[in-house]
Amino acid sequence: MFYKYYPPKDYVIDSLEKAFLYFSFSDKLNDPFDTYLSFELFGNKNEWINFLKTELHYSHNDAEEYFVNNNIIENEPYSIPLFEDNYRMAYVISSFTTKPDNSLMWSHYSNSHKGICIGYKTVKPSNFNLIQIDDKREINSVDYNGIKYLPLRKVDYLHEKPKPFNPLQDDQEQMINNVIQKSDIWKYEDEYRLAMKSYDPRKNIVYYNKLILSDIYIGINTDLTLIKEIIKIAKFVYNSDIKIHYPLVNYKDYRVKFD
Repeated sequence: MFYKYYPPKDYVIDSLEKAFLYFSFSDKLNDPFDTYLSFELFGNKNEWINFLKTELHYSHNDAEEYFVNNNIIENEPYSIPLFEDNYRMAYVISSFTTKPDNSLMWSHYSNSHKGICIGYKTVKPSNFNLIQIDDKREINSVDYNGIKYLPLRKVDYLHEKPKPFNPLQDDQEQMINNVIQKSDIWKYEDEYRLAMKSYDPRKNIVYYNKLILSDIYIGINTDLTLIKEIIKIAKFVYNSDIKIHYPLVNYKDYRVKFD
């Protein structure tokens, strides 16, 4: 089971009602260092020509001309700022955790316990937990028994940033590895991520199978109107039994407990 915290915003009701997950760009995350790729472009001439043709869609002659006219030196670092900025925005993420009762998470991601936390069922046929999606688009998903899934990748918490990404030599897996690495000060989140290429810069959403939603946790300060709306959606939109967990307030300790 994996969980996702939501603030008390209108789009939360919309995403719950329509059964979709929203994916964020790096500039929308609360940590400015999170997923912000550092680049170091270098390689031999053949690698440069191949990069210019595949990534920037140059013809072979234009790639040769670009290499010569810009005084690129083989195996020496070179920067293309516009490309790097665009590449940073190529991937979007959706975050999950294994903890539905973490007070810091409720404070940071549910607007001081005013929102909700949703639990999703997953399958784990191999190394990754998989979230079943119900999206007709050509998304870079995983096929398992004829069903489309997205893999949840565990975030690596590091004391220092990983080495810069070199698109001339590093593959897409290395790119994704950068997207699931962040500072160890966030280790308490125990985060897992869905990472995918951006399909629509205005609206990065993926529809999931409604049967995977199984639990909804209510915040200590969640408004009664929002609670009623959530219960109504759970009853009439979803086809499975959903458990609603209410907070138990006990001021003898600092923990959030649920019934």
